[in-house]
Amino acid sequence: SGVATFAAAGTFAYQCNFHPEMRGTVVVAGEANAPSPASPAAGPDAAANDLVGVWRLTLDAPEFGRYEAVATFHPDGSFATVFAPTGSAPPLGAGQGVWEAGPDGGYRLTVVALALDDAGRFAGTLTLRESGQVDAGGDAFAGSARGDIVDASGSAQTIDDATTRGTRITLAAAENTDPAVQATPAAAATPSEVTIRDFAFEPPTVEIAAGATVVWRNAGNAPHTATASDGAFDTGRIDPGQEATVTFDTAGSFAYRCAFHPNMKGTIVVR
Repeated sequence: SGVATFAAAGTFAYQCNFHPEMRGTVVVAGEANAPSPASPAAGPDAAANDLVGVWRLTLDAPEFGRYEAVATFHPDGSFATVFAPTGSAPPLGAGQGVWEAGPDGGYRLTVVALALDDAGRFAGTLTLRESGQVDAGGDAFAGSARGDIVDASGSAQTIDDATTRGTRITLAAAENTDPAVQATPAAAATPSEVTIRDFAFEPPTVEIAAGATVVWRNAGNAPHTATASDGAFDTGRIDPGQEATVTFDTAGSFAYRCAFHPNMKGTIVVR
């Protein structure tokens, strides 16, 4: 069994990471579940295990390899990461997963990533289930993980003693002192780009300021879409060599996928 507590009002779409066709929605009508200001959870250490944000990670799995990664943890309990192998470790594609904070600075998460061959083609999947502890300041964590690697033929290899370390990356908007630019902020905005290639959105997570535009360019050989899980936006069909744009005026985290290929997923984070 699994448990999630909803402290804020909103509509939360969810799915099974292993079987993405399994979907559901939790609608929180009010803030009845929010902690009282007098509750100990609202004290100065309440956010110590709040992983929401961007982190630099190190994954060390002796049976498989060592990786550096950047991961974005979203308020809805999802996260996305991109792995970079060190040394002779086999390549991994982008990973996605779910996380939850526990008591006393603890956390749990599950991540699934594509295993690739040397030519960047699909070679299997890596699944890790991790638990760990966030430091009192909320800027670092350490954990241990177990999981398995399943190759394209279905053969599985168990990972028993992987370790992880994370350091929070603080993102701050640069202050622009140019009066001409300050007078016309919309005209100065540069669109963020997502390339659709090999049935994946690259990068899988994009962070932008409110009012910015995201451009999806299809560099693959099949048509795709960028369709929000909650219906907030839909580019419609993007044929190979074509592009589509969406402007985001409201802050929030917007999960999306390809309507033709539901395993293709991405996230737009609007600050």
